[in-house]
Amino acid sequence: MDINNLRLISTKEKMNSFMKEVNNTDVFTVKLISKEELVTRITEFNDTEICVRKPMCMIQTQSGVGMLPWALTAGAHEHWINTQHILTISPSNKEVGSSYMQSTTGLTI
Repeated sequence: MDINNLRLISTKEKMNSFMKEVNNTDVFTVKLISKEELVTRITEFNDTEICVRKPMCMIQTQSGVGMLPWALTAGAHEHWINTQHILTISPSNKEVGSSYMQSTTGLTI
């Protein structure tokens, strides 16, 4: 997916079109109405929810910005989020995407 092709997802039709272009290695930033910013992969969606895989939350540390698992004590790697709780979804920038992939898979991109 072209990183310059940022989109605001606001309708079912746009989500369907958007998800047709997504593959399992695409990394997205999901901004929630709670102000949390997640970096994650999207694996599935339906009319009311998206399924995110290994979501990481952006946090401020003394040495800069870092990532922390969104659900620290959850045993599952996939989580369903109601779309009513999502403000926007867009492809993450290359640096954040690479950092996410290294954190969640151990692969350096």
